[in-house]
Parts: sequence; C-alpha cells; structure tokens
Amino acid sequence: MSLLQYEGYLNQLKSSQEDYKTETLRIQRKFLYSICSHHRLWPAQTDNPEIASFHKKAAELAQEAIDQYDQILERNYLSNTGA
Repeated sequence: MSLLQYEGYLNQLKSSQEDYKTETLRIQRKFLYSICSHHRLWPAQTDNPEIASFHKKAAELAQEAIDQYDQILERNYLSNTGA
C-alpha cells in the first residue's frame, strides 16, 4: 500500500487535530471572559478603593488576554480557510 492511499485519512486526522486545538482555545477564552466579568462586578460592590482598584486591574488584564485569544483564533481561522 502506498502513502497516497492514506492521504485522505491523514488529512482528516490533521483536520480533527486543528479542530481540537481551536475548540480548546475557545473554551479557554470563555473561561477568561468569565473571570473578567467576575472582576468587573466587584468594584461596584465594595467601598474599599484598594479592593476596587485590584479588581479593575484584574479585569483589564483578563481583557488583554481575551483580546490576544481573539487574535490567535482569527489567525487560526484565516490559516485554515486559506485566506
């Protein structure tokens, strides 16, 4: 048997690995979004400006990470579509 006979299987395997990576990135992004949302609520629920500042900073950092995930997912989508 030649390698050409397995080409379809190998392409399918590569595609499923890429799908797995993409889905993992999406799940991680959702988790970060949950963390960001949680920290955005805290400043309004405390009278302590130090605690409010901490949660604002945590929300900003989580949002930066979310933005980076968006860029990674966009690049991954573009590379998989051949665009």
